[in-house]
Amino acid sequence: MQAVVSCTARHNIRSRAVMERIGMRYAGEIRTHGRVEGMEGEQEDAPFTVHILLRQDWARAVEAATCGLGL
Repeated sequence: MQAVVSCTARHNIRSRAVMERIGMRYAGEIRTHGRVEGMEGEQEDAPFTVHILLRQDWARAVEAATCGLGL
């Protein structure tokens, strides 16, 4: 596996914060069927953010967090 990709509704700030906290980076947006903040029901063109965590970024984050403790 080379990467982990996660999507959430653009208005879901808490989910976006979790993705960023674990090292995922914002990669852009997609639009598909879903809910839009402030609108009733599901929409055909709802915006979702895309975040990605590459394998090499995860390895660096783990190394920095453990400071070479062998964990």
